[in-house]
Amino acid sequence: MATRREITKKYASDYGKSSKNAKGLVLDELVAVTGWSRANARRALSTARKRKVLRG
Repeated sequence: MATRREITKKYASDYGKSSKNAKGLVLDELVAVTGWSRANARRALSTARKRKVLRG
């Protein structure tokens, strides 16, 4: 699961600043790498963009 989270973080920055067509390509690539459904990949990308790093 940690590996998938790292992969999602990598794709999240590209996904956030992409056009609609490019977002589809990012989703396709993430689905191919992780095996997730497109809906789950989209949710994971939007969550990763909002996630903040907590430092204690």
